Amino acid sequence: MIDAIFKYLAIVHVLLLITFVHALYGLQLKRKIHLYVFLILVAFVINESICTLGKIYLFSFKLSITIATALHSTFWLLIIKEIVRYPKIIWGLLLVFLTFSLCDLFFIEGWEVFNSYSFILGAFMYLILFLVESFYQLKQEHFSYFFSNNFILLMVPVLLFIGLTFMFGFKSREITTTLFFGKYQLYRIIIVVVNIVYYSLLNIYIYREKRKLYEF
Repeated sequence: MIDAIFKYLAIVHVLLLITFVHALYGLQLKRKIHLYVFLILVAFVINESICTLGKIYLFSFKLSITIATALHSTFWLLIIKEIVRYPKIIWGLLLVFLTFSLCDLFFIEGWEVFNSYSFILGAFMYLILFLVESFYQLKQEHFSYFFSNNFILLMVPVLLFIGLTFMFGFKSREITTTLFFGKYQLYRIIIVVVNIVYYSLLNIYIYREKRKLYEF
């Protein structure tokens, strides 16, 4: 059993586990933003555990991935709500996103496949809010904002949202199965790259937050 689990562990799983442990000891869960970050990691750990067991015992449970990505988008919208200037608008967007996600799950794509439409909607919402806030800070010449820990946190899912939206948006098997150097699928390359960036930035954020505890 243990050998089978290690067989399916990849760099993404290792990065996730390292980040989860780092967050467990480096974040203060009494703070809303820290709690949301930790809950994202919890959702990912549960989902990856289910997917790994699925590979071992040869079953597919797409509902787990759909739920994990829906929670991922929801928590990132909650995180950006805590940082930007217009939280009431984001509450409205969250309501729209959750309503659409439920409709997608039960009436559009269904629970037997990954709900890519919900993922794309959540990604677009987040990216638009991120760009609006970034341009506002730039216009106000708040250049220090772009070196702040909050900005690092908001940057964490950007590449993942862009990369996976590109993959899922076209719904083309030819694109996802395109091979580089005769053996590397485009989908797997994008997954690895966006996750390395994702967890690297998240660990930087956690480290800098933890360091604040020791500053006087």
